[in-house]
Amino acid sequence: LWTKVLLKVSIVRYCCFSVCYCKHTESKVIYKDESSLFRMFTANVGIIVVRSGKTHKFAFIKKLRMADIFNEKVYDSFVFEKQSIPGNKLSGKEFNGCTFINCDFSDCKLLDCDFIDCHFDTCNLSNAKLGNTGLKEVAFVNCKLIGIDFTDCSDFLFAVQFDKCVLDYSFFLKKNLKKTFFLDCSIREANFSESNLTDAHFQGCDLHQTVFERTNLHGVDFRTASNYSINPEVNNIRKARFSYPAVLGLLDKYGIIVV
Repeated sequence: LWTKVLLKVSIVRYCCFSVCYCKHTESKVIYKDESSLFRMFTANVGIIVVRSGKTHKFAFIKKLRMADIFNEKVYDSFVFEKQSIPGNKLSGKEFNGCTFINCDFSDCKLLDCDFIDCHFDTCNLSNAKLGNTGLKEVAFVNCKLIGIDFTDCSDFLFAVQFDKCVLDYSFFLKKNLKKTFFLDCSIREANFSESNLTDAHFQGCDLHQTVFERTNLHGVDFRTASNYSINPEVNNIRKARFSYPAVLGLLDKYGIIVV
């Protein structure tokens, strides 16, 4: 049944964003501009807007629920904060230029979705399933990405960057990671077999027991990385950059002792 509910929603402006806080649902969503805010609400509820300084009153004719936030098929320039996925499954959605802050998508199924020019900040996606999902120019900052098999992602325009992330036990089998930046990340016991890491950067990364097998490491910067073990006989390390003493990881297979 459709019920008319009068709600008071405060819009607080900071930087280039607006925060919409709904007291009725105790939910918060951040929008890059007010037109995006109105598009979102009008897509889900009927509203009448009355402006009074920085306070807006909305007359809703349908209750806004947390689940409504993922009812649309395409999202442009939205910023989602502290969200989770209803039912732990999301499929066939497209996110363009969106930002996700403090969201928990762990153990979720993100299937046949497209994330284009998106930013994840302090999110948990550990053990998420990314079947045929596109990651196109996607940046992860301070995120927990444990056990993710990026191999399942769509190869079309696949491009990612990682900064201060936990990527332990992740898989990147046969992925094109050319010029990818891994900055101050924990990448322990991960697997990059047969991937293309040409000119990639592992700056300040812990690569303990991470697998490089038939991997293209041409021009990769390992100078500030640590704990890696790379077999130069089965990997292309031409023009790769290393520093001492971590470079001794290239000799592990030979079982020799350097003093």
